[in-house]
Order: sequence, then C-alpha cells, then structure tokens
Amino acid sequence: MTSTGINTSSILVFGNVLMGLLEREKPEYLVVVFDTPEPTFRHKAYADYKAGRDAMPDDLAVAIPRIHDLVDALQIATLQAPGWEADDLAATLAHQAEAEGIDTYLVTSDKDYEQLVTDRTRVCRPGGSGEQCQVLGVEEVLEKWQIERVEQVVDILALMGDKVDNVPGISGIGEKTAQKRSNHWHGRELARLHRGAQGQAEGAGRDPCGRCAHVQGADHSASSGARGVCLGGPARAAARLGEDKGAVR
Repeated sequence: MTSTGINTSSILVFGNVLMGLLEREKPEYLVVVFDTPEPTFRHKAYADYKAGRDAMPDDLAVAIPRIHDLVDALQIATLQAPGWEADDLAATLAHQAEAEGIDTYLVTSDKDYEQLVTDRTRVCRPGGSGEQCQVLGVEEVLEKWQIERVEQVVDILALMGDKVDNVPGISGIGEKTAQKRSNHWHGRELARLHRGAQGQAEGAGRDPCGRCAHVQGADHSASSGARGVCLGGPARAAARLGEDKGAVR
C-alpha cells in the first residue's frame, strides 16, 4: 500500500513474474496481452456469458493502468483488441509462432490454455514471487487430464461447462465423468453425444456444449480435427481471429 492509499500487491506480483521471466528465460520475443472493456463475440453469442460475476475490485481496476505503465517502461510489446479476450490473442500468436517454427510459452495459470499445448507450444504456470514456472507440455497435459490426446481438453471443458464464466455444460457431468466420456467417445462419436444433448437442452435455451448460444453458423464439432468447441475456446477463437480483418500479423 502506498502513502496515497494505492494497493500495489497486484502490480508487485505481476512485476515479480515478469522480471523473473526476463532474467531467467531471456526470451527472444515477448508480448503481454490484455482484455478490453468492450463485449466480446462470446457475449453476443451467449447473453449470459460471465453473468453473475462480481465487478472488478477497485484495487485491481487502479492497478491495471499502472501495469500497462510498467510494461511500457520496460519497452515490452502489448496487444489488445476490442471484441476479443486476451486468451484469444495469446492463442493466435501461439498458432502463428508455431507456423514459423518458434517455440512458445504461454505464461498463465488459466487451465483453458492447456488446450493449446503442442510440441512447440507449452503453458508456463507462474509463481507469485518470480520463481521458476511449472511448464506443461504435451506429456504433462495428458497426465493431468488422464487423456490420450491434447485435443480432448476441449471435449472435457465443453462437457463440464465453466461455473466461473457461467457457461453451462451437460447436466450431471463433472471432470471425472467428462474424462471418461472423452476417452470413450472422442472425435465424431463425441460430436454425436453433443448433438443428442443439444436436442434435450433446446427447451432451456442453452447450448449443451457449454460454449455458445444457438447461433447460426456456430461450430458444435468435437471432431478429431477440431481445435475448439463452438465459439468459446481460445483455440477456435484464434482460428477466427486469424481470418478477421483486424487479425494479428
């Protein structure tokens, strides 16, 4: 807390993580992605997306502009795009980096990013004091989720839903059951399960795949070639953002 009453804890944690990465990893490329206050395409597709969430704490609202100032002072690139979440931007950059043969580490504690892991893209879960990150590659993700393919993370998240973001899944299915279902019915078989549940849920106006409202053109596929289910996962959004005229290049 400063003498003027500003809580600096969030700034301190961010700074510790950032400086730890710079000093220890010495990345060749580095970008910090931010959300924007505008609604995203998810809000437009599913009106109850993130409904019921508490407002951002005042301390954090005050801290974010100062975090921007810190990143700018260190001359580190930043990226934000109205209508898209920071997750989508990070996923897009990871996909583009992989296409260029660049290894990418996504520094985050958000489990949703684990759907993006490949041989060249890994998740780095940071500690709050700048200590060594916990790195999750393909092997670690498969072990954590007890699955056979990283693509199944999308299946599991869609089946479970997400209470934090107020995204409904399929009734009665939690993490363990979702893991079993994903291992038993993957690819097109799981897509059939989604479609069957969709028919049951239409009366409630909910999307059983847990990622979007019933929107014309929405992708409900869970095929083995899919990198995201419906409109919600950062992997699917990365594909859409890459085709958008405002795409990251």
